[in-house]
Amino acid sequence: LDVKFPGDYIYALGEIRKMNPKKNFKLYQALQKAIENNLVASAISISRGGLAYAFCRIAMAGGLGINVKIPVADLFSESSGRIVVSVNPSKAAKFERAMAGNSFTQVGKVTREKKIVIKDALRPASPAGRQAQGVNIVNIPISKLIRAYRRTFKDY
Repeated sequence: LDVKFPGDYIYALGEIRKMNPKKNFKLYQALQKAIENNLVASAISISRGGLAYAFCRIAMAGGLGINVKIPVADLFSESSGRIVVSVNPSKAAKFERAMAGNSFTQVGKVTREKKIVIKDALRPASPAGRQAQGVNIVNIPISKLIRAYRRTFKDY
């Protein structure tokens, strides 16, 4: 669930806005083997709230920041069968080979800076396109997320 190490890569696995049980099963089998081979540091399924909520959960649980770049239209997709994983950079090539033939994308990194930064991958940061980093759509300290989350459940 929680991200473990700054510098780890973050991947989104599975197809957006599509549900294909056969492809999902193939993806799960490849992921299981990657986990058994110690190629995955953490994993979380994408459910309600889509990628945006999954990113918040892994950052809050791990107490580390994340910096990701993804099309804003994909942030709240709750497509069934999707998973977010973190992978040590030294294991990334092996992980990618293990996932070959499946839908997956490296979307960012775990950071020491305790905040979540989500950038829109489809919009350049400047009108002239000088920066290919994308426009920040979320930039929030993890402490603020945790306070909001706990306030919601304070009576439980």
